[in-house]
Amino acid sequence: MPRSSPDPSTPRSTYSLRPRTRPRVEAPLRLTDLFDDVLEQCLPLQIADAARAAASCRALLRAWQRPSFARRLELPDTPMRADGALACLRRLADAGNPSARFRLGVARVYESSAAEAGEGYEEGLRLLKSLAEPPPEENLGALRGDALFEIWHLTKDGDERERLLRRAASEGHVASQIELHGTSKSHLQTLGLRRPLDVSGVFSPAWLTASENILASPSAERDREEATASRHYCDRPGCVRWRFRKREVRKREAVGLTGSPYIRLWKCGRCRCACYCSKACQTLAWPRPHREECDRILGLHANALLAAGMDA
Repeated sequence: MPRSSPDPSTPRSTYSLRPRTRPRVEAPLRLTDLFDDVLEQCLPLQIADAARAAASCRALLRAWQRPSFARRLELPDTPMRADGALACLRRLADAGNPSARFRLGVARVYESSAAEAGEGYEEGLRLLKSLAEPPPEENLGALRGDALFEIWHLTKDGDERERLLRRAASEGHVASQIELHGTSKSHLQTLGLRRPLDVSGVFSPAWLTASENILASPSAERDREEATASRHYCDRPGCVRWRFRKREVRKREAVGLTGSPYIRLWKCGRCRCACYCSKACQTLAWPRPHREECDRILGLHANALLAAGMDA
C-alpha cells in the first residue's frame, strides 16, 4: 500500500517524525580477545585474514567466550605453524578440546627440549590418560584408541601393556590390531588393508598430524642428529617415538631426572641394526627404505665372514 504524503494544512508539530539517531561507532575488538593465534592455526588463511580485518565481529567474540565453542572446535588434519602451535594447543586443551589435548600430550612426551630438562613428560602422560578414561558423556571417537595405544608404548608392566593393547584394539585402532594379530595377508584383508601398507591406513590423522607438528620444529632434525648417542629412535621415517639409552637413564637418575619416555624397541630380525617401536612401524618401513639397507648390511656381514675365513 503506497504511503500517503502529509497534508500541507496539518500543523507541522503533529507530524509523526522518526527521531534522529547518531551513527553508532563500534570500538574495534582486540585481536587477543579473539584468540588470534587460534584463528591463524585452525582456520584457512583467507578466513583468518578476514577475521583479522573485521575484528569487530561481536558474534565471533561471543562464540570464543563460550567454553563449548573451543571445546568442540575441530582441528585441521594439517600441521600447525611451529611458531605458535604449542600456545594454540594449550589454550584449546585448557578449554577441554579433545584433539588439542591429544596433540599437546604427544608433543609434551616426545618434545626434545622438555625431555632433556625433565619437564613435560608427566604433563603429556596426564593428558593422554584423561583421554583414555574420559567421562561417560564425552564421545571421543578414534582419539580414545589413539591415547590407549600411546600409553601402551609408555607402560613398563607387561600385564598392563596387554590390557591397554586389547582395549585399544577393541576401539578399532588399526595399529593395535596389527600388534595383536600380526601382519599376515588374511588378517590385513580383514582390516581392509594390503601390502605395501600405507601410513594413512594404519595410523589416524590425529597421530600423523601430532607427529608432523613435532617434526616441523626448526630444531627437530638437528636435535635428532645430536641426540643419537643418548637416545634410541624408532627407525621408521616419520615416527617420533624414542627412549633414552640405558647409560643415559642411569646418568639422569643419578641427578634426579626421571621423567622421560619409556618405549620398547624391537630390532630387525635379519640385520639386527634397525629398531622399531611396533609391528606397524616395522611393516611400514620394510619395503622402503629398510629393505635395501637390510640387504646391504647382510652383504657386508657375509663379506666380512668370507674375508675372515680366507685369512684363517
